Amino acid sequence: MNQKKNMETAEIWCSDIETIHERYNQRWHIIKMHILWPYLFVQKKDHDRYLQWAIAAKFIDPENYDIFELNMIKLKNIELLEEVLHALKKRNHSITFLERLLDLLDKVDAINCDLDEAVAMIEKTEEINALQMEVKSGTGRSRMAAIAIGCFQYAYFLKLFMCPENLPHIVPNIDAKSFLESEDCRERGNKEFKKENYEAAVNLYSRAIDLSPDNEILYGNRALCFFRIENYKKALGDGKRAIILCPAWTKGHYRFCDALFSMGEHKHAIEANAKAQELCRSDPNGIRDLIQQKSKFVRLQDESNHSFICLKKMSISNSF
Repeated sequence: MNQKKNMETAEIWCSDIETIHERYNQRWHIIKMHILWPYLFVQKKDHDRYLQWAIAAKFIDPENYDIFELNMIKLKNIELLEEVLHALKKRNHSITFLERLLDLLDKVDAINCDLDEAVAMIEKTEEINALQMEVKSGTGRSRMAAIAIGCFQYAYFLKLFMCPENLPHIVPNIDAKSFLESEDCRERGNKEFKKENYEAAVNLYSRAIDLSPDNEILYGNRALCFFRIENYKKALGDGKRAIILCPAWTKGHYRFCDALFSMGEHKHAIEANAKAQELCRSDPNGIRDLIQQKSKFVRLQDESNHSFICLKKMSISNSF
């Protein structure tokens, strides 16, 4: 009975993709935010199945579960999950793939399996295991862990979308009073920023985020404050949060790339900038800023490489 229902769910989902593309894109964005939320936005208090899997995969450290700062290890884990989600998105038109995935989720639910058991199920299912060919990041174990976490959470939300009233809200609907208070904090934060009182601006933007945690502009503003006081890990975290909330917002990408470059991740920053230009191509003014940023990165990287070569030559000559 479940198998028949899963086939119907897969058929409906694929039919919606073909007929209501805009609604599908909105659904996909919601699913992606749900999956990445505990890694970037809110520390979960209840250890559900997928948080337990993330801990088992060492994507989350339960002894130091801090989502505020973003170091390169955490970022690479998040980007690995994003790579899995991108591979999944390309298979959204396949009824067979989705049906197999939903069938596997039923098995996971039936035995409440751990991460290793979930990975073993995927490895025995040709259609799902083929994702390994597209996901290039990470080690063999981390890659399979990310595939399991991404696939089964995606299947879970796919089922929920068949009854949208059951879909949990990431952020409670903000009331008028909270919205106005958040806007007031943002405006006061802007004033403090203009006066170069960056710490005060951070506090005000943080208060605004508490009231409106899905407003990408607030994260972008706070990221710039962190950048100005050279707290690049926190700037990186806020830049990434802004991108997740609004993938086509150029300023979020700009903040994220600036933080990466300032952390010495030059190659990663240039690659992220190229990706940003692709995602933000409908914003010509923003694209211009990103092009200028990339030119700056390339120039500074060339200067850094030249300085390193000169120092190396000096070291060699002084050794004789």
